[in-house]
Amino acid sequence: LLHQFKALLRDKEQFEKVANRMAPLTINMLQWITSSAQKLHHDSSSRCLADIFRLGINTGFRISEYAQYSTTNINLRPIAYRSEILRPVAICCDDLEFRAREQIVHPLVSRALLRSIDTVYITWFHQKNNQNGERIPFKRVNANALVCPVRAALRLYLRAKRLNSPYGLLGYSAMGPIISSQAEQLIKRAASAILGTTDRAILRQYNTHSLRVGAANLMRSLGISCSMLKDRLRWLSDAYQVYLRNTIQLATQHAAAYGAARPTVV
Repeated sequence: LLHQFKALLRDKEQFEKVANRMAPLTINMLQWITSSAQKLHHDSSSRCLADIFRLGINTGFRISEYAQYSTTNINLRPIAYRSEILRPVAICCDDLEFRAREQIVHPLVSRALLRSIDTVYITWFHQKNNQNGERIPFKRVNANALVCPVRAALRLYLRAKRLNSPYGLLGYSAMGPIISSQAEQLIKRAASAILGTTDRAILRQYNTHSLRVGAANLMRSLGISCSMLKDRLRWLSDAYQVYLRNTIQLATQHAAAYGAARPTVV
C-alpha cells in the first residue's frame, strides 16, 4: 500500500507542474470552431466536433467520453452485472433522455416537439471517478445558442440516428467515429486562429484536455461557486483546483474590483 500511495503522490505532483497544465478552450475558440464548421457538410467530422465541444463546455467531457483512439476500434467495456454484454465507454444515444416540461420526448417520433425540449438528462456509463451510471440534467440556454447543451445534444443525437452509428455513438460523422487526434487538431487550429500564432510552444498547451479545462474556467469566470463547479463537472475531490487558470477574464474582474478601491479618510 505504501508503494501505491507513493506512486499516486508522484503522479499528482507531476500533474500539478505548470509545464503539464493544458490551456483552456475559450468561448472565442468555440465560436471560431462553430463558425468554421457551418461552411461544411452537416454530417462532417468538424460539425460533429463543434456540437461535441458545445455540449462539452457544459459537461466537461473527458476524451474517452466522446472519442475513440482509432477509426477501426471502439473502446468497449462490459455492462455492470452483465459481463457478457459490451458497450462503448463513450456517450451514446441511449445515454440521453430529452424532456419538454418534464415529459419525455422521443426526437425521432416527436420531431414537431423538438423546439419545446428544455432539458436533456445524461447518464454517464463509465467515469474516471467510478460514479458509473450517474445521471445529470442540463437545461436549455435560451439566451446563448452557442453554449446551449440541449441544442447540441439534439444535433448529436439526430446525426447519430441519421448515420446509423454503431452502438448509437454520438461522436460519429460521415467519416466514421470521431478520434482523439481529430479533436486535438481542431482545438489547436482554433487556438492558432484566435491567438494569432503558429508558435509550437504555445500551441502545445492545447490538446483534448483543453475542453475540460475550458469548462472549469468558464464556470469560474461566470461566478459559479466552486462547490457547484465540482458537482456539475463530476469531481469527487478538490482536484478541480489544478484545472483553474489565471485567465484574462479573471484579470478583468480583478481590475474592476480594484477600480472601486478608495483610500479612507483617517
